[in-house]
Amino acid sequence: MLLALQLFVLLNALKHLLGHDELPTAALSHAPFISVIVPARNEADHIRALLDDLRAQDYPTDRFEVIVVDDGSEDSTQAQVHPSAQPSVRLLELMGAAGKKAAIELGVSNANGDIIVITDADGRCGPLRLKSVAQAWRSATFDLLLMPIAVRSDNSFLQELQANEQAGFMAVAIASARAGNALIGNGANMAFRRSTFQLLDGYDGNRQFVSGDDMFLLRKMQMANKTVICLAVPEVVVHVPAASSWKSFLDQRLRWAGKMKATGSGGMKLLPAIALSLPVMLWACTVVHLSQPILVMALWGAWLVPIVVITTSINETINRKPSPFAVALDLVLFSLYAPTIAILSLVHKPIWKGRRT
Repeated sequence: MLLALQLFVLLNALKHLLGHDELPTAALSHAPFISVIVPARNEADHIRALLDDLRAQDYPTDRFEVIVVDDGSEDSTQAQVHPSAQPSVRLLELMGAAGKKAAIELGVSNANGDIIVITDADGRCGPLRLKSVAQAWRSATFDLLLMPIAVRSDNSFLQELQANEQAGFMAVAIASARAGNALIGNGANMAFRRSTFQLLDGYDGNRQFVSGDDMFLLRKMQMANKTVICLAVPEVVVHVPAASSWKSFLDQRLRWAGKMKATGSGGMKLLPAIALSLPVMLWACTVVHLSQPILVMALWGAWLVPIVVITTSINETINRKPSPFAVALDLVLFSLYAPTIAILSLVHKPIWKGRRT
C-alpha cells in the first residue's frame, strides 16, 4: 500500500516535470530594479568569483545593486569584497544579531530594489540570471520565486553522489511548485518581492534557528497565501560547491534534516516520513524475501525507475548528463544514509560555520 502511494506521488511529480519552463521572449521595456543580497561568513575563498559573475550580468548596470552582508567573518571576506567593489556593490557588516536570517534582513532593510535576489557567497551564476528573473517578474509578478541549484562536481564519487542527490531535491521542489504547493526551496537561489518580505516582518518568529531561512520564508509566504512560483531554466541555475569530505557531507545533511524538522508541520512532516520509511521497508523486504529475487527486483525497480526518470529530467535542465545507472546507484546509497541521518538529527546538532545549529 505504501509503495503504491509512493508510485502515485512519483508519477504525479513526473507529470508536472514533463516539458521545461520557458522564459518570456518580450523585451523589457522597463527593467525593474533588482537588489542582490549576498550573506557571507568566512567566504574569502569564494566571494570574489561570485562578484565577478554578478558584474558580468547582461542587465543594465544602473538597474541593479549588490549588497554583501558580512556575518561576523573570521577570515578576509571583507578584504575580498573591497577590491571588487564598484558603485553597484555595497558591503554591510552585521552587528549584534548573527546568522543568515539576520544578514538577509539587514540587506533587505538597506535595499533599493523592488525585487530581492538571494545568493550564497560560494555560488556561481551565468550572465543571464538577473535578466531572466526580471522577465519572470514582468510575465507573472511573484511574491516568491524558487530557482534551481546544481552541485559542482569533479566527477569524484562523493561529489557525484551529492550532485545526483541535489537533482532529486530539485525535482521535488520544481514538481511541487508547478503543482501549486511547493514543498522545498533553496536559499542559495531565490527571489522575492521586497514589500511582501517586509509586510510579513521578515523572519520574525523563527530567528532563533541558525539555518532554515529558505524553508521558513517559503512556509510564511504560503501561510499568507502569497504567490509562489518556480522558474526552472538553465539561465537561472546557481552552481554551488559540494561538501569536500565525508564529515562535512554528514554535517551538512544533519543540518538540513534539522531544518526540515523545525519548519515542517502536518503534511509537510508526513511526506518526508513516508519518503524515508519506504527505503527502510524495501531493505526489510529484501532481507525477508532473499529467496525470491524476482520479487525483490520488482520492488526496487518500482521505486527506482520513476525517480531515475525524474532526476534525469532535472539533470537535463541543469546541463548534467550522468548515466541512469549512476543515478540509480546513488539512490540506493541514499536509501541507506537518509533514514540514518534523520534519526541522528534528533539527538545531534552539528557545528555550521562555527555555530551550533
